[in-house]
Amino acid sequence: MGNTGERVEPMATAGIFLILGLLVGLVAILLLRELTTLKSRGAEPRATLILVVRNCEQCIEGVLRPLLGAMGSGAFEEMVVVDENSHDDTPEIAERLLRPHLGTELVRAEETAGPPGGDHMKPGHKYPLSQVRLIDMRDAREALAVLRAHLAAAFGKTGQKTSDPGRN
Repeated sequence: MGNTGERVEPMATAGIFLILGLLVGLVAILLLRELTTLKSRGAEPRATLILVVRNCEQCIEGVLRPLLGAMGSGAFEEMVVVDENSHDDTPEIAERLLRPHLGTELVRAEETAGPPGGDHMKPGHKYPLSQVRLIDMRDAREALAVLRAHLAAAFGKTGQKTSDPGRN
C-alpha cells in the first residue's frame, strides 16, 4: 500500500497542473471573445493580465506560451507574472519566456509591497486605465472561481444560458 500512496501523489500533482493549464487556456479564450465583442461595439480596452505563481516549474511553460500567443492577437496588451517566493525554477522559466516579448514583466515577491499572499495588484497600478485580470495559479479552487466568473460574465453579456438551470 505504501507504494500506491507514493505513486498517487505525483499523479495528483500532475493532474492539478494539467487542470490549471487548461483553465488558464480557457480564460485566454474568454478574454479573446470579450475583446472581440468590445471591438465590435467600438471600444478599445487596455487589458493587463496578472498571473500569480509559486512553485509551478512543471506547468509554467505550458501556461505562458498560449497566453503569450493570445497577447499577440490583442486579447490583452500587458502581462505581469508575479512569482511568490518559488523554491524551484519557476521564476527562471518565466523570465526566459517573457524576455523577448514587449509588454511583459516578471515581478518577484520581494519586489512587491507586503508579505507573500499580500498585494498582488501592485504591478497593475502601473496601468490605472487598464482592465486588470488576475489569475492565481497557487490554488486550484481560486483558479476555478476566476474561470467561473469569466464564464458567467461572457454568457451573461450575450444572453446565452448555461446548461445548469440553477445558475441562470
